[in-house]
Amino acid sequence: MLDQQFSMLEKRFCIFLTIFVLTCWCTGMAQGDEGLIFGEVTLKNNDKYRGHIRWGKEKVMWNDILYSRKMQNTVHYFLTGEEVDRLELSPEKGRQSWNFLDLWDPALAEEGSLFKMYFGSIRQIDLSSERGARVELKNGSWIRIAGEMDMDKDLHIYDGTLGEHRIRLKDVKHIGFVESPALLPLKHGDPIYGTVSTRDDTFTGFILWNNECCLTDIMYGKSNNRTEKHLYSSISAVRKLDKEFEVSFRDGSQKKLCCTDDLNRGKLSIIVKNQEYGHIEIKMNDIEMVTFRGASMRGQDYKQYGLVSRLMGRIVTTDNDVLRGRIIFDLDEAFSSEILDGEHGGYSYKIPFNLIRKIIPQGTESSDIILKKGAVIRLSRYIDVDEQNRGCLLETPKGEYIYVPWNNIREITFQN
Repeated sequence: MLDQQFSMLEKRFCIFLTIFVLTCWCTGMAQGDEGLIFGEVTLKNNDKYRGHIRWGKEKVMWNDILYSRKMQNTVHYFLTGEEVDRLELSPEKGRQSWNFLDLWDPALAEEGSLFKMYFGSIRQIDLSSERGARVELKNGSWIRIAGEMDMDKDLHIYDGTLGEHRIRLKDVKHIGFVESPALLPLKHGDPIYGTVSTRDDTFTGFILWNNECCLTDIMYGKSNNRTEKHLYSSISAVRKLDKEFEVSFRDGSQKKLCCTDDLNRGKLSIIVKNQEYGHIEIKMNDIEMVTFRGASMRGQDYKQYGLVSRLMGRIVTTDNDVLRGRIIFDLDEAFSSEILDGEHGGYSYKIPFNLIRKIIPQGTESSDIILKKGAVIRLSRYIDVDEQNRGCLLETPKGEYIYVPWNNIREITFQN
């Protein structure tokens, strides 16, 4: 009798253990919502909405990039015009500072460069001004940006109580970003995750496909001159053929599709987002196959982006001088969350500085970028990495400013 009772208990325990393990496994494999943009939007008429935010068509995750233009050059956030005029060119700094004032353009005081920042690095956006907007970073720094590019797009907010609303950005007064719940009651959808394979490389991460980024989005393709619509969630792979695409579906079926914006060899590009490289944009002409699968990791949540810090590090000059302190790179990027641009192998990279360990200029056309996870990429064709770079302004621990022209830099090592 006791043996029978123990046998029943063992069976019940095994059943319970099996259910527990399956539940944990499914929970671990499920796509969490912490990586989706979330916040409160206040309109100029003081109406408020709180929920998941889709910015334009393609920005839904904290690791998506907000693009605009700075209304003021970054140098002017740290030095006034008078301080620039008083910048002393002492003999021991002469090699580093000889042409800083020659490069100084008064127009830089009025108009800056591009603003590029992960949504996860932004605390709030104030649009109460009639001209442009103010963005507060997580370290409390404010940057004025223009009302163009991404700042000229509509928002969709998925409020769990009030439902989905499309909002014109010009009607918005304020946006405050906060952590997203692990499970949203209402959202646009789950991000696409997978691997892009080219002839020479493979890149795995979250995918932006032709500005469509969610499983609930639709891929359009033509077959026998008839347009078909397929949810990305139903697709397991897309393989490029000579004149069309072979689309494989999760139910095991396949179709040959072509001839739409979503399947256009000449115009289509795909962006892969991951924590090793940042964003990699790859043209379809270079892609052989894309495979979709469930994310092996959730997107970074809002708090994982941490506080934005000033760029800190060491510059070694061509004269072997070693300079340490805060760095303003290209006289424009001063924060760890700002982004370096470059091209390699036909792919365009957008790499946040907090993923970069070292930059080593290579002649006039390129630079070697050594990433914190070990990869080394030689980037070119962008001013961040070639001779058009305006050099670095370094603030020493004593508060002195030293300008280092790009052609005087042997390497930059970041401490962030």
